[in-house]
Amino acid sequence: MGPKTPKKDMKTTAFTPSTTPKELPLVVALNCLQDTTIERLMLDGVARVESIVGHSKAHLSLIEEATVIIVLSLNDLSSAAQALVSSAKLVVCIGSGSPQLEAAIAEDLRIQRLVHVNVQLVDEAADTTLALTLALLRRTHVLAQCCQRGIWAPSPTLLRGSRRCNGLTLGLLGLDNVALAVAQRAIGFGFLLTFYDPLKDRDKEEAAEWAHAAEVAGLVPVHSV
Repeated sequence: MGPKTPKKDMKTTAFTPSTTPKELPLVVALNCLQDTTIERLMLDGVARVESIVGHSKAHLSLIEEATVIIVLSLNDLSSAAQALVSSAKLVVCIGSGSPQLEAAIAEDLRIQRLVHVNVQLVDEAADTTLALTLALLRRTHVLAQCCQRGIWAPSPTLLRGSRRCNGLTLGLLGLDNVALAVAQRAIGFGFLLTFYDPLKDRDKEEAAEWAHAAEVAGLVPVHSV
């Protein structure tokens, strides 16, 4: 038998995207994706990917240059960023629960094409909204602090400012699926409900559907806020 050939060390190296020329289209993730490693790998050689947070002058120039812009919601952007977003050929909303609102804003901004990624977090958003509302009214954060200190019967002084929910009026600004879910939950705690719909200029069929949903939820419309 001949001499054994020494084994070469096998090293595992992470895939490094090739350098993308500046001529490639730019995809900007605006205030939404902290880590764009997957996006960079998938679009390597097809597009450049940048993730930015904030609206500094340097960031605004990137937004203006972008072919595709990824955002959580158009409604969350500053007026300056909104104006620049309209220059993109495609805007992708990945975190909004209200496609109607995003479509209305996109129309006002004259965005060429809008893609809305449906986010089914209605129950989670409604649960959290009502939980925070109850925490403020019932001062449950004070109760939690007392429990941490081993105090099981906090004094009335600590609970000063607590309110009963029954009979209080809860106002909802906007009438989307989350608002309707919050309304359904709030009724069980005795809230009186009212709402204002900023998208009141709907077509007749859609307006009728929303009006019926609001009536079922126990909402009373108001004309101003």
